[in-house]
Amino acid sequence: MCGIIGFTGRLEAQKILTEGLAALEYRGYDSAGIAYFKDTGKISIRKTVGKVKDLLAICDDENNSTCGIGHTRWATHGGVTNANAHPHKVGNIALIPNAIIVNYNDGEPKATIKKVVAELQGSFAFCIMFKDQPGKIFAVRNVSPMVATYCDDGAFIASDLTALIKYSKRYFILPEYTIMIMTADGIEMEDLEGKKVEPDYLEVNWDVTAAQKDGYPHFMIKEIHEQPPAITRTITPRIKDSLP
Repeated sequence: MCGIIGFTGRLEAQKILTEGLAALEYRGYDSAGIAYFKDTGKISIRKTVGKVKDLLAICDDENNSTCGIGHTRWATHGGVTNANAHPHKVGNIALIPNAIIVNYNDGEPKATIKKVVAELQGSFAFCIMFKDQPGKIFAVRNVSPMVATYCDDGAFIASDLTALIKYSKRYFILPEYTIMIMTADGIEMEDLEGKKVEPDYLEVNWDVTAAQKDGYPHFMIKEIHEQPPAITRTITPRIKDSLP
């Protein structure tokens, strides 16, 4: 399951990433981590076993990076260890996968992504940072959800709207097998054949509080208690207005 978020823009990334991971924690709470570009152009990683609050305890209070990715993990493969926590960094690449992968890089980001994707089967979602591409986040998915948006603050991507809605109520679903390149100045997408893809923006029609725990200790307990009013809202118009 796991939760993914990425941001590049004009705000401090660490705050956006950790707040977003807290909103996505229902997707995984075994470990959490972030990767971000430092002023020197190097990629730095903070990750730990535990919840987002444990990640915050090891984050840099003076981190002013404006580009980064984050991950909250549900341990489906491999134990709950710091080594298995995401992001992973191999050479000059930082990666947060919602998948099981074999890594290789030929030096050109889009070509590398295409080669990896061609060998994958099943559902996956990736946010990737390349050291020689500072300020850029690359994303691609199949089945596993990824939503994105661009606004005055920058470009956002996440597993769920709950991590984005604070910044924009406009969003689009990243099409499957489409490579997205995010920068502070915009978003570009192309399919695996290199053809340009335009985002199909939608509008959120609910408030962010509807996606929060609302005082319940766990999302599952909240969902159980929400079932009676949800059934009422669904059935009432059909009785009152004779809907099918």
